[in-house]
Amino acid sequence: MLPGIDISSQLGFTPLTISPEGHYYVTLPSIRINNKQVPTNASSLKVNINAGAGGTKIITIKPYIVLEQPIYQSFTKFFTSQLLGIPKLAKPVAPFSLCHDSRKLKSTRAGPRVPNRDFVL
Repeated sequence: MLPGIDISSQLGFTPLTISPEGHYYVTLPSIRINNKQVPTNASSLKVNINAGAGGTKIITIKPYIVLEQPIYQSFTKFFTSQLLGIPKLAKPVAPFSLCHDSRKLKSTRAGPRVPNRDFVL
């Protein structure tokens, strides 16, 4: 770092919003599966702390993100449409409302062959 040179304006970042309860949220401009936009209400992807809704909650003690219900429903419906030929499980594994039979997935060198998921920040 050279004195007198500010490079911070050239760096990208994703702002975190902290709720009064201390929860962290980010606004997602979009969610994509297989490079296709997941159809959602754009306003539901934005954090609204005053209303206690929207955005994506960041929880570091859970190995997954928490989406608002309408976003989650759109995501799972679209993901399933991109995961052709893989049956759903009759009883999903909690806390999820939808699970697919992983034994039916083909493998790649990088892991199971599933649709790409991009949470655009």
